Amino acid sequence: MGATAGDSVQPVDRLLFGGSFDPPHQGHLAVVEYTLRAYPDVPVHVVPAAVSPFKLHSPPSDAGQRLAMLARWRGCLPASLQTRVLIEDLEIRRGPPSYSIETCEALGQRYPGARIGLLVGSDSLADFESWHRAEDILGSYTIFVFRRPGGSGQEAVLQVDRLSELFCNVKADFVIMDNTPVECSSSDIRALLRQGQDRPVCLPAPIYDYIQQHGLYRNSDQ
Repeated sequence: MGATAGDSVQPVDRLLFGGSFDPPHQGHLAVVEYTLRAYPDVPVHVVPAAVSPFKLHSPPSDAGQRLAMLARWRGCLPASLQTRVLIEDLEIRRGPPSYSIETCEALGQRYPGARIGLLVGSDSLADFESWHRAEDILGSYTIFVFRRPGGSGQEAVLQVDRLSELFCNVKADFVIMDNTPVECSSSDIRALLRQGQDRPVCLPAPIYDYIQQHGLYRNSDQ
């Protein structure tokens, strides 16, 4: 079943937004700010992965440094929204690989009875069935689909329909968000910084300053 962000019924109590955040950037900020404004009573738990199961061949930067960058990234949001952004080290403490279903379950144990939703980029829907325990995710948690650069709302609808048919034995709930994607990529930022480029336009200044101070992304191993 699909819905549109901002519908009168609040479908969840808490939202989980996972990723490598290596580094966090303006695209991540735009998704979180849109979500916080669409659901003014819902906090967003930002969860950096220890290592994504899809990136085991290229683990991310030091976890402590990514957490430090996320703290500065949160400070780039409007002050009125910052208190509803909770940066979590659940997956880092658990160790790799990082599975969304396990993080959702951990939040559910911490907040008994809370309805938990998962923020997922529209591009991730194309291979969602390969996610660890995908059927359990769809059967237990509302999926909030945010648009990614180059994607359209119609493409998201088609992917939602495909997954609903593929997992027809569970009642999957989707919310398709009408956010405006920001053209930005962590991998592109890292590549530009390795080349000695100045601050990429979509990298917030406080994070760029941290990167410069700690010498991050200066070689191909980062």
